[in-house]
Amino acid sequence: MKTEILSSVTLKVTVPPQDFELLGIDNYDVDSPVFVEFVISGIMSETGIDLSEERLCAEAFDTPDGGCIMYLSAPDLDEGFISLGELACPVYETESISDLIKMSAIFRKAFGDTETSLYCGSGKIRLTTKLPSSKLSAARMIFGEFGSYLGKSEALSAQTAEHFELITSGDAVKKLLELNL
Repeated sequence: MKTEILSSVTLKVTVPPQDFELLGIDNYDVDSPVFVEFVISGIMSETGIDLSEERLCAEAFDTPDGGCIMYLSAPDLDEGFISLGELACPVYETESISDLIKMSAIFRKAFGDTETSLYCGSGKIRLTTKLPSSKLSAARMIFGEFGSYLGKSEALSAQTAEHFELITSGDAVKKLLELNL
């Protein structure tokens, strides 16, 4: 199962056919307590969002592979799942210039002009950035493919700035790609 936050009150949940097999059911049923509990607990483990006491609106669709995609809304939430303006500070690390460049090209395509800083120290290269929390999952996937995702805290970004040498800031990814290495 995969959960994505689409807005402050809407989630997209993708349930692959393998999960139906684990549950011992043929397909989704939004009225099935087994299926609903599976989805609610999956959302909680992936995002930390507890929907067990919330009134939910659900819309589900079959996928060609036998799974389903569900859109869940919790219209009564006053503050929503997250504050969409809330920023995360993910940090990427690699030892490879080649991986850094590959990651930067995909990152730029996914996020466009973004505040990023590039640091170097102890044989490692770190990229710090600020992104809306709703985009953190995508950044983690990109970082993990071409190096390491170290975390998303401001403290980690500050530790990087303190202990690593700043190479460039502003939009470091754009500047790096303009070098045509």
